[in-house]
Amino acid sequence: MKKALIVVMFLMSFAGYSYANDMWINLGYSYYLPEESSAKAPLGPVNLTIGGQVTDWVAIDFSIGYLWDLKPHQAETDINIMPVRLNFLIQPCFDTGMFDVLPYIGIGPQISANNTDYANNIFSYGFSAKAGVRFIENGFLFGVGLEYLYNPLEVEYNGLKNKYNASGIMFGGEIGVVF
Repeated sequence: MKKALIVVMFLMSFAGYSYANDMWINLGYSYYLPEESSAKAPLGPVNLTIGGQVTDWVAIDFSIGYLWDLKPHQAETDINIMPVRLNFLIQPCFDTGMFDVLPYIGIGPQISANNTDYANNIFSYGFSAKAGVRFIENGFLFGVGLEYLYNPLEVEYNGLKNKYNASGIMFGGEIGVVF
């Protein structure tokens, strides 16, 4: 895990220095629609995103989120999820004269640390795909977007393995700073 964090920090520093110091840090709040129609939607998610423009059209986003109280179909407990994602984005920048517009689309791997009432530190692996638009003016960022998290989850309790579908779609907004 430490090696992955070092690689991400290296990529972020490369992104910040290789293209006009266009890096951002933002906070977001979204609504989560579980993939299972009978699942109870969780509270949150909240996200912290650090990103940077690598070239005129390519950017990298590193996001950490948290969702709590997801209740999949036929689950005996609520599930808390902390997805960590690294997305590679196609994100051109258009100057409108008043502000910059950055539409984006991206995909990348995700790992989630999950816990339930009876089992902690359950790791699951999947991917994340996202699309949206960001607006930048005077060092401030505002954005809206949509993100799909693929997060299959297997929980072992009392010797039995239960499989849950914790995948879903997030849509919401973000605010932050650009430097």
